[in-house]
Amino acid sequence: MLWSKDDRILASCGADGMIYAWQIGSDQQRIFEALRKNANFSCIAMTNDQKIIYGVSNDKCLSEK
Repeated sequence: MLWSKDDRILASCGADGMIYAWQIGSDQQRIFEALRKNANFSCIAMTNDQKIIYGVSNDKCLSEK
């Protein structure tokens, strides 16, 4: 899991190929969801401006948001 620089967004990824991002606040909501079949994500990163989320697996890198 990864928190954004301003602690307003929480992002996570997993071995199931899913990447999620939530905006944290009074009305917590999922703001991003992506599925990449056959991806086994082990690491996640986000740009400082929170416009791009990177999910990294053992053989691929996914960049989305």
